[in-house]
Amino acid sequence: MQYQDPLEPTDNTEYIAQLATFSQLEATQNLSDTITQDMGNNLVGKYVILDVDGTNVSGKVDYVMYENGEAYVAVNDGLYSIADLDTVADPDYYEAVEMANMFTSVMAKLPDASKITAENAEAVAEARAVFDAMTTYQQNFVYAADYEKLLALEEKIKALTGEA
Repeated sequence: MQYQDPLEPTDNTEYIAQLATFSQLEATQNLSDTITQDMGNNLVGKYVILDVDGTNVSGKVDYVMYENGEAYVAVNDGLYSIADLDTVADPDYYEAVEMANMFTSVMAKLPDASKITAENAEAVAEARAVFDAMTTYQQNFVYAADYEKLLALEEKIKALTGEA
């Protein structure tokens, strides 16, 4: 409207069309804000993975905070922009991945079968207990190489201790 020629003003039809366009734009912005708020509110209690400057942050959303039109999710005592949201995970899936990662870290601390000694028998038994404590669903997320390493370690321990 600021670029109108005062010698040739627009007619009422053009003015109303421009006004309608501005009204539609405002309604679209309001709808976008509402959707963002609803999305943020629906994330409370869900497990999420955020991509924050190339680093993954994962955990349960404790609450959502709105500041200056931006939504922020609270995860693991940190506040992150909802724009960093990468994945929303089912609680069972998230727990399965966490359990599999824990098993991987337990297995990483154990030596290879060629270097195992009888003194490692308790640590191998603990690794087996971690695996056996998982549900079948969670076990599906364990790397095959980690499970094969556990089996090889158990066989080597049996051979070292004389168990049948």
